[in-house]
Amino acid sequence: MDFLTLSSSSSTAVVRHLGAQVSSWGLNDQEPVLFLSRLASLQNPTPLRGGIPIMFPWFNQGRRPGMLPKHGFARSLRWEFENEGTSADGSTSWASWHLDKELSSNTPGHALFPYRFLARYLVSLSDTLRVSLEVTNLDEVEFDYEIAFHTYLKVGEINQVEILGTNGIEACDPFISKEHFQIEGNLESLCKIDRVLYEAPQLVVRDHYLKRDITISSTGASNLIIWNPGAEGAKTIADMEDNEYRQMLCVEAGRIYDKAVSLEPGQSHEISYELAVSAFK
Repeated sequence: MDFLTLSSSSSTAVVRHLGAQVSSWGLNDQEPVLFLSRLASLQNPTPLRGGIPIMFPWFNQGRRPGMLPKHGFARSLRWEFENEGTSADGSTSWASWHLDKELSSNTPGHALFPYRFLARYLVSLSDTLRVSLEVTNLDEVEFDYEIAFHTYLKVGEINQVEILGTNGIEACDPFISKEHFQIEGNLESLCKIDRVLYEAPQLVVRDHYLKRDITISSTGASNLIIWNPGAEGAKTIADMEDNEYRQMLCVEAGRIYDKAVSLEPGQSHEISYELAVSAFK
């Protein structure tokens, strides 16, 4: 099988071995929490447009010229599945994967990150979904890397969504200006946005269309990235239907740009990302 289905007593997730990418998660008998494009197929040998792609060891085009493929090589490689388990009462289910230098040695871009490393990825679900990635430096020299969980959230209608908890956070819109600014209040205009936050507090995505809150928590992160391509941007994305931008919002957690992780030999760093869902009236 090219993917693994995990189930707890309250929720179900599907994880592809390619990229260790969570492609779906949701509470039983409820609307999915993660967006997955209608053009996506689990059988395609490429990363999916949706779910939680892992961006490693660089983000976007990287911090130096010529860093390809975009968003690093981890999302395009088959990770080594380790094991899975379920708690005795069935309330929690988990599975783990790893990636290392040997598994990535023949992929495009590996020469840009020629270090010995071990990346261990854990997916755990109960009535929440939690993913975590621990990277260990197994080399004899220091290295640095960027990491982001590029999470696609499913929303009912992008113009009826706001993000709570952003007031006063330092941010920038890097494709408009490098100038930093402080966000005033909640984020309400989320159609066509590409914003980097320089903090990673707990946020709530309030969906007035689906009448639910998605609470996002992270540890080990320094940045949150918020992205929606808008109508014109969506037309340039081959693996997403033109109108699907209205049902998706990316809220990512990571360590990017000048907040990249630096590891001395033998050191490790772990980043985690958790989603919880609740209804509101």
